[in-house]
Amino acid sequence: QRHVVANGYGADPGAATDRTLLEQDPHGVLEGLALAAFAVGATRACMAVRADATVAVRRLAAAIREAEEAGLIGSDALGAGFDLHVELRELQGAFVLGEETVLLRALEGKRGMPEQRPPYPAVKGLWGEPTVVNNVQTLAAVPWILANGPAAHRAIGAADSPGTALVQVSGAVRTPGVLEVPMGTPLKQIVAAAGGATGELKAV
Repeated sequence: QRHVVANGYGADPGAATDRTLLEQDPHGVLEGLALAAFAVGATRACMAVRADATVAVRRLAAAIREAEEAGLIGSDALGAGFDLHVELRELQGAFVLGEETVLLRALEGKRGMPEQRPPYPAVKGLWGEPTVVNNVQTLAAVPWILANGPAAHRAIGAADSPGTALVQVSGAVRTPGVLEVPMGTPLKQIVAAAGGATGELKAV
């Protein structure tokens, strides 16, 4: 049995990027998770999210239910003979849950402690079986890349780090929030996109 785990826990208590993505585009994350599962031959997938991210949990549950009803996931998805069952898991824990081996242990109901590697999760992960763990931001990019092609993806952002990233801007700016920017965007442009600083910029 192979597994794919979407890490949407967002372990940093001050960060809202993963939660915002799950709230705004749960279907995109779910589609990326399904594509990743198909690519590695996994028939079981798991969405791991913070239990207190109640809006994200509710919208993810609805997205999974709608995808199952539409025959996009579940048994014999799209009539292609491929089964994919997605489980939504709400977790409570500490900052350390952001590390993949800790996350996997928490999903098994064990104490959240990191494990020695190797073996890596791709060889021995969830329940001792091969497991792919990806952040929800990575998975959400997969459908766009497949639809538009890798060349279009490489054309965005920095040459050695293509694509976009979600960044959170808070503090003394006119419009705090989460922005999606091309990789390699200078910090000055990010602050400007947030409406500019309302005082002296002291730290980033």
